Amino acid sequence: MSRPVLLALVALSACTANPPVPGAPSVASAVGPAALAGDSGKVPVVRAHGLLFVEVSAESGTPMLALLDTGASASAIDPRRASDLKAVAKGEVVGTTGTVAADVVELTDLRLGALSLPGLRATRRDLSGLLSPDGRAVEMILGSDAFAGRALTIDFVERTAELGPSLLSAAPDAVKM
Repeated sequence: MSRPVLLALVALSACTANPPVPGAPSVASAVGPAALAGDSGKVPVVRAHGLLFVEVSAESGTPMLALLDTGASASAIDPRRASDLKAVAKGEVVGTTGTVAADVVELTDLRLGALSLPGLRATRRDLSGLLSPDGRAVEMILGSDAFAGRALTIDFVERTAELGPSLLSAAPDAVKM
């Protein structure tokens, strides 16, 4: 078995097999604007229903609950949160349950902790049927496009996710002549 597949299996089993940690903070206290880390991309992660959730903040509104889905190649946003965004393209979302047509919108000014996420072209589709912690509405799916060029570290013991700095911004310093 290749190393990436083994790491993915380890991460998946850690996510679904570990029981909740006694004394761990509740969703209400662990995920919220006040819980965001000061100057890093480190944020609390809440596990519910075998899924991982984080808060994503946006300059133009209140933070939104996002499903962390590193297996998704593209991010998505619920129409109730993105109704005012103009569609820039039409796209298809292909998943295990079939193909769905969706508008594509541009998302800017998103942050994970104190780090800016890249501008995203996300599908706008109804996310109201997704499982979520404490019955809160999932407003976004953060796919792997949100982490392009960065390392995402999930600490299942500490219940945090940390997004490293962009590898692209570090490239000039890494190459010295």
